[in-house]
Amino acid sequence: MSAGFAMAALHNQQLCLKVIFSEQVNFTTARARCEAFDNGRLFVSDTVDKLNLLRQIHDAVMNGSRFNLYVGMNDIVTEDEFYWEDGRLVTEEEKKLLFQPGQPDNYRGKEDCVMFLSHVHKLNDCGCSLRLGYVCEQHSEVSD
Repeated sequence: MSAGFAMAALHNQQLCLKVIFSEQVNFTTARARCEAFDNGRLFVSDTVDKLNLLRQIHDAVMNGSRFNLYVGMNDIVTEDEFYWEDGRLVTEEEKKLLFQPGQPDNYRGKEDCVMFLSHVHKLNDCGCSLRLGYVCEQHSEVSD
């Protein structure tokens, strides 16, 4: 585990996360910073439980302040085809469960990245040039 990461238990899964609030960067930079860690990537927040965990971490660290954070999902390649950072296509069911109502909406045709909205604890599509904090995870490599 790299410095600054914390372990979190979620059901039968161990997650290794690092939330960066102090540095506000665009999506490309956030992704690169996460990938610079061993087995690092932007956080794949693919369940309601993972969003709740992110909410708990956010609320504990921020002490009442609100910061939106990039997570590991985008539709940069093809509009409305969202992919997780692990390469999986985001399902319609995941969109319904994880996004704020009415989202994703590709507002003004310029929203290809995804952020965790701290005030509603849901996901929202956003512009990739926004300067936000971000959440990294260290994932374990699966070998055959």
